[in-house]
Amino acid sequence: GGDSIAGTIVAETPAPVFAEPGQGTLAKGEIGAYYRSNGNAMGGNVSATFATESFSIAYAGATAESDNYRAGRDFKTSPVTGREGHTLPLDEVGSTAYKSRNHELGIAFKGGAHLVEAKVGYQEIPYQLWPNQRMDMLDNVQQRLNLRYRGVFGWGTLEARAWREDVEHFVRSECCDLIQIKMPDLGGVDNTIEASLECHRGNVGVYLGGSCNETDISARVAAHVALAVRPTEFLAKPGLGVDEGVMIVTNEMARAIRAYGARATH
Repeated sequence: GGDSIAGTIVAETPAPVFAEPGQGTLAKGEIGAYYRSNGNAMGGNVSATFATESFSIAYAGATAESDNYRAGRDFKTSPVTGREGHTLPLDEVGSTAYKSRNHELGIAFKGGAHLVEAKVGYQEIPYQLWPNQRMDMLDNVQQRLNLRYRGVFGWGTLEARAWREDVEHFVRSECCDLIQIKMPDLGGVDNTIEASLECHRGNVGVYLGGSCNETDISARVAAHVALAVRPTEFLAKPGLGVDEGVMIVTNEMARAIRAYGARATH
């Protein structure tokens, strides 16, 4: 979350493993599990790798789940919750349960000083509850594809990356009434539009705009998007100030509506 106004952090994932020269093939694996009594938390992981000197394929999977965890002592004065007829023990921290499943398959080829790598990932979160906000996440599914090339030349190193992510959030309206969708934080106008339409399909309200990253140009673009997707509320907040932001988006919307009306009558 946040406006990412200070920069972006790039995290390096573990490099693919290849067999050593003369080793032939490399095969290895790992399996693990854990259990915690507090919240009946449990999980497991498994990984496997097969590689030659120039080819590597690896799989990694993990699962984790937990009920609500308990505090060291009673910290509430009443067992009543926000849901009618539902109570919790005085030492139980409500809405802290979660369940997730993760899978990733990676394939890599290496030739001399050149490396090509592809990773496909799938994440499923049936539920992840939030104790401090009405924004419980239910049935979240993420599919991602990452491509990477790295080559070492006499003049330096060339590295290129490409990726695609597809994330869907199905949030029950009684858990989350409104979601703020910031422009241009989602990375593109198409993503902003799709996120807004997804909220409409799930009967969840949309706050569009309101990012500290916005300029007068992005605010004008957001005004056209707002006219198209009909958000519950359109927030005018380019970095130059609220009054100026309201003026910019109001004038841009008026111009767009006037231009549309002129075309419709000819």
